[in-house]
Amino acid sequence: MKLPPPRLLLACLLLVAPPTLAQGLPQGYTELVGDATLEDSLQRAVNQAREEAGVAPLALDASLVLAARHHALEMVRLEYFSHTSPLPSHRSLRHRVALAGSALVTLGENLALVPTGSAVAEEAVGGWLASPGHHANLMNPLYTHVGYGTATLANQVYIVQVLAYKPLELASATATLGVAEAHRITLEIEVAREASVLLTAGRAMLEPRSIASGRSSQTIMLDDLAPVHIRAGVALPGSQRYVLEESGWFDPSSGSWVPDPSAARELIRIARVTVESTSESQIIVDFLFGQAIDRKLAVFANGIHLSDAEVEIANLRLVLPVEPTRIDIGEVLNGDRVRLIHSLDLSVSPPIRVLPAKP
Repeated sequence: MKLPPPRLLLACLLLVAPPTLAQGLPQGYTELVGDATLEDSLQRAVNQAREEAGVAPLALDASLVLAARHHALEMVRLEYFSHTSPLPSHRSLRHRVALAGSALVTLGENLALVPTGSAVAEEAVGGWLASPGHHANLMNPLYTHVGYGTATLANQVYIVQVLAYKPLELASATATLGVAEAHRITLEIEVAREASVLLTAGRAMLEPRSIASGRSSQTIMLDDLAPVHIRAGVALPGSQRYVLEESGWFDPSSGSWVPDPSAARELIRIARVTVESTSESQIIVDFLFGQAIDRKLAVFANGIHLSDAEVEIANLRLVLPVEPTRIDIGEVLNGDRVRLIHSLDLSVSPPIRVLPAKP
């Protein structure tokens, strides 16, 4: 007796964004025990087909497995067969993968409905390979990871295959509330005649600027309240060289300004120095990856590229304002193209935390 052909459905979501995560994240799904034997048979059949076609095998991913198992079970319980769930919070593949605790965004899904029997895996994979759309999904060389879920209703086995591109394993994402302090010193300067002036305060430096004769104010930002040496130089006529005219020590903690006795002060004199300190709350987000970051990353906060993201070995740190933020992490391809890898939401409602982003 010949078995009836399996029913198949496929979905594919590939995002490539212009410049304009993943286990360790909270998950909304409960853990499910699956049919390990059938899932292993599906994995072996799929990887055999990929290897025969010269495509790298897929590695199992726990979050993708959880998303696939829940979708298979839900289709059985609600008696439907579709990539789109009737439950709004589970509606799309992105929704379900996020509920499984993964922030991955380059995703694909194959579904199969086959009769029960001893060759369920072979029937499902054979059906996928015989369908152009499913075949392209299954053989896509971009995908690196996979998860399977199965559930049985009457004499039919519902099979879900979830595929994903995951070049970096996101081990954890933590958000910490902190305070950023800024210290602004104001220099009241007396200039004998208009000149190009260069001002420095420790390692902080202002761009050279023309200052008119008379008294004016200039401000410099400091990182801390440690005593700082302030210098003022004047450009030589027709030259880019600057001659030191004024210098001295300023102690922000006490507000004292002590001029250096040896300073010339022929053209410039610093008459007074004051400091103003401000503070504002910020959130420090730390991403820890499972391996060293081996590619150039691009990070976006609410669609804005963050050029100051700190990357060190397997860590990525962001400093963000205290507001809900969509964080997208991608890899830089040729030119200015970015392929998104992870998409997350920073939630500032207590407790502050980082969650897989939903569509």
